[in-house]
Amino acid sequence: MKRIIISLFVAMLLLFGVTLSVSAESAENTKGDVTVLAGNNSLVKGSYQLTNRLTWNADLGQFSDFMNDHYFPGQENYFVRTDLHYQVGDCLGIKIGGRYDSANKDTTPYEGFDFSLPFGSNNLRFGGYYNHGYEGKEWNDYEAAWRIEMYPNQYIYTGVRGDSGNGFKNYDYNEDNDPLFFMRGDFGWQWGKFNLKFRPLLYATGHILTDTDFRYKLNDRTDIVLNVNDYYDQDLKYRLGFEHKF
Repeated sequence: MKRIIISLFVAMLLLFGVTLSVSAESAENTKGDVTVLAGNNSLVKGSYQLTNRLTWNADLGQFSDFMNDHYFPGQENYFVRTDLHYQVGDCLGIKIGGRYDSANKDTTPYEGFDFSLPFGSNNLRFGGYYNHGYEGKEWNDYEAAWRIEMYPNQYIYTGVRGDSGNGFKNYDYNEDNDPLFFMRGDFGWQWGKFNLKFRPLLYATGHILTDTDFRYKLNDRTDIVLNVNDYYDQDLKYRLGFEHKF
């Protein structure tokens, strides 16, 4: 299973390399994307739309040094994850895949679903997700929330989110491992070629976490990206790289 997951991830990177060598098309014709961010918690991720409803996703995370001599560049503690996501209908999607964690040398199959339902007016939806094994072995994560579009492409989410399972390590702000009420913003602003995405997350416990993207558009397909966030574990993560659509 580990070999399959690693092979699929490498195939994603090879596909990315091939697309860089072909002539550019308009951004509207893209079917996939790759993001490479290097920093104190580096990340490589990508997706490719196989059909109108089926998408292949892959990511490699929690490593920090591209010059390391390990099989995957970076520190010993990294993960490789890949899955297929199928959009059943307009409101429901399901995924199935596998995750390899280097720390415990475990390969874990995972599955999950996500949903988004219109509710009354056009600016109100009810959605969320549930995953089993996506974040780690015997680790479940879930969310159910109302999404309110305050202004065009400016959203506020409010609902319940949490984690469960024997594999989940409790965060400082949720030592009892209870579902937590939250409010999250998803805001964006554009100034010419510059873009800012700001996603603050407030828990009912009073803890505030943030996830911020600063972007500069090189062309229709490629952005330079600086990400700064302390989501989940409250440890500040900063990484710089690019996102390319193909």
